[in-house]
Amino acid sequence: MQDLADRWPLEALSDQLSYLADILLEHTMWRVWQAMPKTHRSHPRFAIIGYGKLGGKELAYGSDLDLVYLYDDGAPEAADIYSKYARRLTTWLSGSTGAGSLYQTDLRLRPNGDSGFQAHSLEAFAKYQHENAWIWEHQALSPRPVRGQQLKWGASLKPSAAKSSACRAKQTRCGRKSLKMRSKNAAHPPRP
Repeated sequence: MQDLADRWPLEALSDQLSYLADILLEHTMWRVWQAMPKTHRSHPRFAIIGYGKLGGKELAYGSDLDLVYLYDDGAPEAADIYSKYARRLTTWLSGSTGAGSLYQTDLRLRPNGDSGFQAHSLEAFAKYQHENAWIWEHQALSPRPVRGQQLKWGASLKPSAAKSSACRAKQTRCGRKSLKMRSKNAAHPPRP
């Protein structure tokens, strides 16, 4: 109603839409966990990490949800259970119903994109970020935990001093290549 009455500035509307998504994600997580046929604990050790518009609290009405699913559970069956859980969660969030779908979800920001697992252990995600992530993935690593267990993930994702200097060197090389490519493009403008 506040939006229809034009009483909210865009920032306030984005905050409220992001808050609504957070609440819906939390309830969906709980419902899906309860509906799982086989679990090994009463509450999942699982978190949804929001990137993009959700991570920045900048959702609009048509925004999709850029999500990464992480778990911190050493149980032998954890990988299998959380993979199934992530698939079901995604289906609940983006599946078509008579009333439409709740959200469009985008899981391509997870390690290895579409070819990777839907849910990652915290340890595997941190290892990927330190050893295999592309530069743009480091630049995008300003996500926020949206819902779920408050995993102790912040410290494990902060690169060590050696890793940071290696990453900076890699970014410097990439920056030089980008400038060289821009110079070539400027020297050879596109034909009309």
